[in-house]
Amino acid sequence: MKKVANKYFTKKDGEELGKKLREDLLSTIDARLQGEITKLKYELKDEQTKFLSEMHNMVDGLITEVKDNQEFREITTYHIDENRERIGKLEKKVFGVVSAI
Repeated sequence: MKKVANKYFTKKDGEELGKKLREDLLSTIDARLQGEITKLKYELKDEQTKFLSEMHNMVDGLITEVKDNQEFREITTYHIDENRERIGKLEKKVFGVVSAI
């Protein structure tokens, strides 16, 4: 927009000013929106990381529990088999017969 002495503000001047203001406003809004979007992306990523970490911790606990139960079953099964053999030997000595357990 040119400034000339004793010149009135024309329609063309108003259109140029409006165009410039619109461009400036859109550029400012765009920058702010991009900043907010970036901020929200990081917040979402942080929440996702926390959620996945909690899920991994839960799964780790579950896996530990399953392994412990498997070990307990193996030990218990071994003890049951061992006790059956001992009972069978005792029955054979005492009664001369082994029951079909």
